[in-house]
Amino acid sequence: MVVADWHSVYISLGSGLILLYLSWQIYHQKRIVGHFLFWKLILLFSIICLIFGINNIGLLIPGAGHYPLSLHLYLLYFGSFYFIPVLWVFYCLHFTGREDLVTMRNGILISIIPSIMIILRAEEFWNVFQSVNTQTLLSGISTSFFGLGYFYLYCLVFLGMILLIRQYRNVSDKIRYQIVFLVTGMAIPLIVDFFTEGNFLTSGLDVAVSGFFLAFGIQYCDMLIYSPVFREHFFDIIDAGLLVMNSKGEILDMNHTAEMFLNVKRNDVFTKKPSEFDSIPTEFRVILSDPKTIKEHYHFSVSYPEVRWFAISSRWAVKRFSSGGVFLVMIHDITRNVTLEKEVSMQKIQGIREKERIQRDIQYHLSFSGSHDARILIEKGSIVAGNPAAQALFQMQEAEMKGMDPMLLSARVQKNPDDVQEKLHYSIAVASSGKAVRLTWMFVTAGGREFEGDVELCRIICKNRMLVEMTIMIPDADEN
Repeated sequence: MVVADWHSVYISLGSGLILLYLSWQIYHQKRIVGHFLFWKLILLFSIICLIFGINNIGLLIPGAGHYPLSLHLYLLYFGSFYFIPVLWVFYCLHFTGREDLVTMRNGILISIIPSIMIILRAEEFWNVFQSVNTQTLLSGISTSFFGLGYFYLYCLVFLGMILLIRQYRNVSDKIRYQIVFLVTGMAIPLIVDFFTEGNFLTSGLDVAVSGFFLAFGIQYCDMLIYSPVFREHFFDIIDAGLLVMNSKGEILDMNHTAEMFLNVKRNDVFTKKPSEFDSIPTEFRVILSDPKTIKEHYHFSVSYPEVRWFAISSRWAVKRFSSGGVFLVMIHDITRNVTLEKEVSMQKIQGIREKERIQRDIQYHLSFSGSHDARILIEKGSIVAGNPAAQALFQMQEAEMKGMDPMLLSARVQKNPDDVQEKLHYSIAVASSGKAVRLTWMFVTAGGREFEGDVELCRIICKNRMLVEMTIMIPDADEN
């Protein structure tokens, strides 16, 4: 027996209007992937509640409402009823971080059976085929297929619930409240429909209560705020790592790039603090321990198998993703930039050093050429240059001196009988090692005149060549 009263009318219509308004508010935020599914789910709940209300008005006031419902309203009801499980399981996939399964192809596949059920309902209402035999055949097919179809819809609803329940132990209390509201909201009409064997002619209280559970969950525990909402279209295509953290320092979401930087999976760290995971590099754990202290463009290095450099910045988004706000943390891998900067810096330093070297070489050349003392440059035991004073002293041109063994400039007999000519070679070798040497030595000019000079030997670097400079100072200039 069909029973209706004004309470059922108020409940059905009131719930339908409230849920319709709520779905409209969510629709304005449909650019967020999670909202895009959720507003449709709430809309279908509101349609069913409104149709129940129209049906109940028709029961109380014949002619004021539709009782029995028109075929179009029947079809709209069943279409909403059949597609709620499809949207529900897609929303649960989003909520639990399985967005890769929410594709157009999968949507078409799981919608095949609900679509066939709607077609069979349409044929049942409008009797497209007039033949009695065809009607009998279709009736048998419909009965069997609807049994399979309802079982399939129940499975979809249970699948969504299982996905949420499996996530229950791994999330924070607030996310657990969301899961409780979602699972309870969907379980109510499922249980009622199961025990009433799908009888449409009820007050619609089960659907209204279910919708109110979802609506209250939105207001009480930010049901639209967390996992579904953060999966914005740009989230997984930006090159930088992106983390969403609450004021407690818990990770609410991260993109694939951040997963690679931190060496963790988003599902593993969901609503957990970075300090709880040893796999996260120590430098990241320290910096992310308190997102309030992260400065703009904070540069630091991380000791991976190879050293990598990162720039990290944090921005507080007030009432954007939750009632209290969240931290949006951006992590940029700037290793290549740092490497290029170092290379440029090294090139600049090398350029400055080369410029200074050239300047020193020029200054040395001027000093070498203008010196009043005889100065000879020796490389690997051979003379490579002699200044004008040395040329005048030994009465030789520079071309004659080049390639000469310095020992050939020595007199055969030294003033000190213990000084052998090899001593000069030895002293030059000592000077080439970096130790300055001073000695008195007898030389001979090209004309055969012998003279004594005070000799200083020291190592110098000129034009990137290691040379020994021999300076000969004559004690008595008149002897020259």
